[in-house]
Amino acid sequence: MEPFTFRSLLDEAHSIENLARRLGDVCMIQEAELKAMERTVRLKRLASMLAIHVENSEPAAWARLVGHSERIETTLGGPLVGLLNSADIHYPLDCLGVLRGLCRGILPDLYESFEDSLTLDRGSPVPFAIRPLGDGFEKTPKQDTLGSSGLLGGYGHRLFEYPKGASVQVRLDFSERVKIDELLGARDGLLPKIATIHPSGCGQLDPQTETDTEFFDVVPVAVDINEVVTLLEQVKGEAEVAVLPELCLLHPGALEGVLAAEPDAFPKLVIASSAHLRDENGEPAVRANESRIYLEGRRVGFHRKCKPFVARRLNGKELPHPMTEALTGEQKAITVLSGELSRLAVVICADVNHDSIPQKLLAAGVNTLLVPSHTPKRGGFSGPIGDLASRCQGVSVIANAPPDESVNPFHGMVAVPRPGPEGQTRTYPLPAEEDPTQIAIFDPTVPLGEAISWR
Repeated sequence: MEPFTFRSLLDEAHSIENLARRLGDVCMIQEAELKAMERTVRLKRLASMLAIHVENSEPAAWARLVGHSERIETTLGGPLVGLLNSADIHYPLDCLGVLRGLCRGILPDLYESFEDSLTLDRGSPVPFAIRPLGDGFEKTPKQDTLGSSGLLGGYGHRLFEYPKGASVQVRLDFSERVKIDELLGARDGLLPKIATIHPSGCGQLDPQTETDTEFFDVVPVAVDINEVVTLLEQVKGEAEVAVLPELCLLHPGALEGVLAAEPDAFPKLVIASSAHLRDENGEPAVRANESRIYLEGRRVGFHRKCKPFVARRLNGKELPHPMTEALTGEQKAITVLSGELSRLAVVICADVNHDSIPQKLLAAGVNTLLVPSHTPKRGGFSGPIGDLASRCQGVSVIANAPPDESVNPFHGMVAVPRPGPEGQTRTYPLPAEEDPTQIAIFDPTVPLGEAISWR
């Protein structure tokens, strides 16, 4: 088999971003060799000069080149062609130089007008999303600072490590880029307030279908949809974002018509709990736990739970053996709503403890994570959301509906990008008050000791 060359990768690519992904994959595979090459001053300078010339070239030239390496000599300027020829004998140094130049000069222009979704694959260069947090906010390091020792250190990107064929893939969706940045981008230095909403009875669930080992078709026993709507209306004006706990609705679209009919009556961004659904249209049929994402009343995304819940108690009764939420095993996707400054992801409960999802959220640069949850225990939640806070300047909010039999129940967990564990993550229960309290307002801009207030 012939070894790869830069020209062969160029011929196989079908878009500029696909070319960048192929170059990134090659560079990851031979990272140690590339770092050894760059210890030689001459080769390091060659890679740097190649990157500068690619950065200053025309994006249209690269669009014409993709799939057509025979056009290099007629499309690129003489100095750039000369650098490519000089680097060719040091493969994959030529790939690294071109990739760096694409990341610095070509890909940013491409993503600025990109309004579709991009499925990340092994080697995809992921641009950093860095919000301008206020000067008075003691914060964790930026992603580019933490990634300075990587192959793309100083080039505003990191390489995604995971194949798109895995059981859970990740997509960057730029279709709402402007509105997502307006809401979550902290352009004024402040982060938006986020409400967790806890309707009456939302911790009481009834599985309609059970076998000896599985359960499904779960519905809330006592949740009143009119109360849910009223609580969302009360949040308007106090928080820009609202998150409902897992399995508070009879079906995933229960709030769709209400939010669409009068979007100004509700918070701008609503994570509408989740619900079990069956999709019988495909073969085989799908059983899912789906949460829907609404922006200004429009559904802009959804997430289907990847890691099923394993119950050891149901309806207050100890089970003779564990029972598993009967989700089907088709490939799942995490859709990250993306802008220049913001990366928003929604996952559900046990997904936070999945064996690879937390690492994929980090690799995608997620800096806002919202999680509907229904669990009696905090488990390992604080680790993944703390990692996002530490490595992506991420804000995370988990809205929980603990089952009635929970010991030391928690109703919310939050993380903010502040150094030190005591200032970074916190859980909170319902306050012990006579009057029922169902709305918590979280202000991530102030210290955690003052950040949670109940309504």
